[in-house]
Amino acid sequence: MSRTSLIEPVPAWDGFDDDLRLSRVAAGTPADCARFTIDGIQPERVLFPDSAEQVCRILQIASVRGVALVPAGFGAHLGLGGSLLRPFAVLSLAAINALVDHQPANMTVTAQAGMRVAELQDAVAQSGQWLPVEPPLPEATSVGGMISADLNGPSRFSQGTVRDLLIGITVARADGTIVKSGGRVVKNVAGYDLAKLYCGALGTLGVIVEATFKLRALPAAVTVARIPCSDMLEARELLERIRTAPLEPRLIELLTPVPTAGSDCVIVVGFSGSEEDVANQQETLRALVHGKMIEERAGKAAAAALAELRDANVRGEALLKLKASLLPTGLPAFVSALEDASAEHGLTMAVQAHAGNGIVRVHVRRPEAEATHRSAGTLVEELRAGAAALGGVLIVEQAAPDIKPELDIWGGEIEALPLMRRIKNALDPKRVLSPGRFVGGI
Repeated sequence: MSRTSLIEPVPAWDGFDDDLRLSRVAAGTPADCARFTIDGIQPERVLFPDSAEQVCRILQIASVRGVALVPAGFGAHLGLGGSLLRPFAVLSLAAINALVDHQPANMTVTAQAGMRVAELQDAVAQSGQWLPVEPPLPEATSVGGMISADLNGPSRFSQGTVRDLLIGITVARADGTIVKSGGRVVKNVAGYDLAKLYCGALGTLGVIVEATFKLRALPAAVTVARIPCSDMLEARELLERIRTAPLEPRLIELLTPVPTAGSDCVIVVGFSGSEEDVANQQETLRALVHGKMIEERAGKAAAAALAELRDANVRGEALLKLKASLLPTGLPAFVSALEDASAEHGLTMAVQAHAGNGIVRVHVRRPEAEATHRSAGTLVEELRAGAAALGGVLIVEQAAPDIKPELDIWGGEIEALPLMRRIKNALDPKRVLSPGRFVGGI
């Protein structure tokens, strides 16, 4: 535990271990510690509670002993967020994984936090329903992790986000008490909607143990169309025609390498709905592209294409994984800024943009030259300024462990930070939960 990012005192672990043994909490092996490595740092312990009561007991022990805990599912997305500020134990909810309730008539589902998203989807699909969120790697993503990391896929353009679909939540607070917000019915308006508070909080405010979502009916037909473009100018014009046409796409994606390479720039448009509606929308799209070649996929081929889009940004190693949030109309100008940065720093990138929403993910490949490697911080600040000039923001979603401590992950102070710190201090005054992972070192 020698990383300079771990700046707070290291607690004594003996009493923590003794308390855990008395509480009969299952502890992981050295292999588990390796599996839950975060930014190159292995946890001191990995714990596998088998009930919400054990989660509460672990939190109580950690609060007394001064041990930092990082809530997790299977560890697929622990690289998100800032560097942890002190040695930590991972609290994996993988064993708390039951499907609690599914009401097909009301189109709601309640699941424990450790349930795999893929298993939840399989369960509700038997009733012709789905949770339209599409987090990457659903077979390795837990329900709690999906909420905590606010993981959304390309279909957010039409289906909304985790926040939109979450209607109830049960959370263990840092002091070991259980709190609930929302319920198991869609029309629930009683009290504050505190469930949304935990979306994207990266486990810094509480440990999610159960969640309820509203579902949608599985579409009868799904198609995906890939349209190659000769350059970004052609892509921009086509995107504008698609956005203003009488279409209701499930998703609109732009895929391009940087530097761009002609027809490697691709627009992907997906449709879902009734057979007749999807066929009509495909016909409208064909008319919009003015005779250009379209690669169309349906059925299992469309499902495979959607899975590829869903997982693209988390596959493979990268120096940096960036996320920009812009107006959709600012996308071409931001890609131009990426081109300029690529030329200046000698870097290659892969870009995937939710072109209907203005969400842009940039996969910066690791360079061979060490001098270029050291320019990562400069690159981030240049691209952040480019996003700000377009009215947007840019964060570092993930970074190689050897450069992450030197990067400004979130982009400096934000207006709401004092309020966010007050919330953290109210819910976790001893900074037990994921210290440092969120904005401003929260």
